[in-house]
Amino acid sequence: MQQYIEIAGETTEASAHNYIGILMTIRPPSLGGKQEEARLRAMGESVNAYLDFALKPKGIERHGFVRKLFALSRKLTGARFIASIERAHKYRITDMATIERIAALSITQGIGAVPFTEIDEDFRQRDAYLEGRLTDAPDLSIYEDIAEDDHE
Repeated sequence: MQQYIEIAGETTEASAHNYIGILMTIRPPSLGGKQEEARLRAMGESVNAYLDFALKPKGIERHGFVRKLFALSRKLTGARFIASIERAHKYRITDMATIERIAALSITQGIGAVPFTEIDEDFRQRDAYLEGRLTDAPDLSIYEDIAEDDHE
């Protein structure tokens, strides 16, 4: 980054620095994706099989797909992600939007009725409850001035 600043000189605009910052953070397809793919493959045999199926295209398409799939794996638990990938592989799906919908569906299917929580009715007899149930009334007089100013 220092080279870019030296070439540009002292009269550079902030937008040039932002552009250079973006360039420094973007990994081109030739440099990135290998680590993400290795981590995905290490998640299990079913993810490995899906990647073998889905990663037939080369270049930018492959790189983008791996990065998006890795990002999805970071958003979900391991079991949910693997279940979503297994379902996508079963139906031969390679569209990321569809895989994300499969993941959302698997999350909502796992949610059942909220279990009933038992409440101990003796809580009203506890010292902490009895101490806090009666408090001093708050001083709301400062709001009266505001209400009068609004009506004027």
